[in-house]
Amino acid sequence: MMFSSFPGVKVFVFCCIGLLSTASLFAQSNVEKTDTTKLYREIEDFSKKSKFTKAVHKLIFKSTIKQTLPTAKKRKGKIKEMTLSPYQGKIIRNIMVDALDPFGFDIRDTTITPSGFIKKAGNALHNKTNRFAIKNLLLFRKNQMFDSLKVKESERLIRSQRYIADSRIWLPL
Repeated sequence: MMFSSFPGVKVFVFCCIGLLSTASLFAQSNVEKTDTTKLYREIEDFSKKSKFTKAVHKLIFKSTIKQTLPTAKKRKGKIKEMTLSPYQGKIIRNIMVDALDPFGFDIRDTTITPSGFIKKAGNALHNKTNRFAIKNLLLFRKNQMFDSLKVKESERLIRSQRYIADSRIWLPL
């Protein structure tokens, strides 16, 4: 009667034996992994039946279909890629953000101005993007060392925003 002098030990030994015996029951569970994208594809296919369901689906879900980026051939005009290697390691002294109106302006040619009532009215009614919203997306700051990878990634991040049509980062010549 070794356990009689310690009443709590009996309960402890009983719990340990119970846990050890049930642990082998849950050692391997054969749970089938289900493809959740299949369910989302079915919902997306169902939503294509009307404009209303398509709009509701677009508000709630992201598309499961991989979207391809436009190639250089599909773009309207070609922009020469600027070599950033001469600026590598230099200090960034100033960052200026210029937000163009959405209608009638072109990022490739800043001399083009909107012509026609509809473009001018659309620009008057449309809110311009705040400069701080763009500056918050930049991966580099004023008085930091210039890193060409951060500049290119910042340009890509800005362009990926829904409210941005196009973006370019220009360096002084």
